[in-house]
Amino acid sequence: MQGSLKKVTGKIGKLTEDVYELRTPVASVGVRGTEYALRVFQSRGCGGTVDADDGFYLEVIKGLVDVHNEAGKEVIAKGETAYVPLPKAVPKKVRVEPGIIKPVVKKVEVKEPEEESSNFWWWLLGVVGLVLLI
Repeated sequence: MQGSLKKVTGKIGKLTEDVYELRTPVASVGVRGTEYALRVFQSRGCGGTVDADDGFYLEVIKGLVDVHNEAGKEVIAKGETAYVPLPKAVPKKVRVEPGIIKPVVKKVEVKEPEEESSNFWWWLLGVVGLVLLI
């Protein structure tokens, strides 16, 4: 299995506590009224677009997520990220590099046009400078 998803729980997550669980080969997540994104790599990156180690990557956008597998458990809160490299490795809170869970958006700088009055003042300064030299 390989891929990514973003999940926002609604009524299913509010019926009773911990009724929703998502299972992957590396780790599972228990949801508590949450919005999260995760990505699982099992063959070095995803189509060559991202250089990431194999494993389970998670970002919590809202709420809490219980990440667990046979090796252990970790609760990840809003704004935190986690990584689980193997099914027998303990889930860990780590900083996940940009581009692994969400695509990196390049900011395009928009150059504002110069004001016409600004050009006028530079022209006038040049004329005054020439007059002073003469």
